[in-house]
Amino acid sequence: MQSSTSQRARWSSLWTLTWPQILTLLVQFGIGLTDVWAAGHIGPDIQASIGLIAQCNMVLMTIGIATGNGAVAAVSQSLGAGRDQRARRFVGLVLFAGLGAGILLACLGGIFQAELLALMRTPEHLLPSAALFLEISLWSLPGQYLLTISTSVLRSARIVLLPLGVMLLAGAANIWGDLAFGLGWWGFPRYGAAGLAWASFGSILLGAVILLVIIRRAGFLRRDALPPLRWARRGGGYLLRVGLPALGTSVLWQTGFVLVLIITMTLPHDGVGALAGLTAGMRIEAVIFLPAVACQMAVAVLVGQSLGRGDRPRRSAWPMPCCSLPSWTWAC
Repeated sequence: MQSSTSQRARWSSLWTLTWPQILTLLVQFGIGLTDVWAAGHIGPDIQASIGLIAQCNMVLMTIGIATGNGAVAAVSQSLGAGRDQRARRFVGLVLFAGLGAGILLACLGGIFQAELLALMRTPEHLLPSAALFLEISLWSLPGQYLLTISTSVLRSARIVLLPLGVMLLAGAANIWGDLAFGLGWWGFPRYGAAGLAWASFGSILLGAVILLVIIRRAGFLRRDALPPLRWARRGGGYLLRVGLPALGTSVLWQTGFVLVLIITMTLPHDGVGALAGLTAGMRIEAVIFLPAVACQMAVAVLVGQSLGRGDRPRRSAWPMPCCSLPSWTWAC
């Protein structure tokens, strides 16, 4: 009887963490679909450019995604062990590291912007719109890193409803910006591709700022959140061990998508039209994976907290590969 009750409690915890993640991913899906839909009303060239630069942006985001995965492992285990100071130090470490990586990649991308467009075999008639989307996407990169990592940190603490609300607000702002300034609805000036790009920039910045405020009010950004240099070196080493496998997988996966886009663009007949169709199709395909991705996010938190409490992985109802925190961190 006790085992059955425990099992129900585990499934309840899993569902409590999973359904907000599903809705959050659905909001992100809706944002991407609205961008593609609005771009289609401007022209197939704009729609094709959005698909191309969005995939390039996903490659640039791989470090942020890997850092977020490391944050989930480190922070959830620290909270499960009742080590609040250690959790705050990991939060400070991943946020500062993510912001630094985002700024560095944005600067490098700006310097080698022409080379990036050439590497992606961007057709000459797509260069103006693709260059515009790439430039603003690079400016958005630090905010995207903070948005991704902040969401991971809050999820590690089982705070999932507030990020969902923030994503709904940011998504509504992005969709409103697309319609108002991209398509000129409701009497607003029609800026076309520039309106779509700046709407995304504004919504990302809005979401990142609000999530940082939430993290601070949750008590994760106190004075001791910035760890000492010696602790940061060792904590960074642990995050690398956890995040590097995810980084490698993500790079390979996203690079494969970029190659598909490049091949599509080089088709002998109507490559731009095919790219525009592929862009829309990839957005629709993404919705199929939402439940599995959301469940994986929830499971990572639950297993991490179980490991932090000292529970054996075999006692979890959802076995998965994990990496426990090294013994030196227990001194924090």
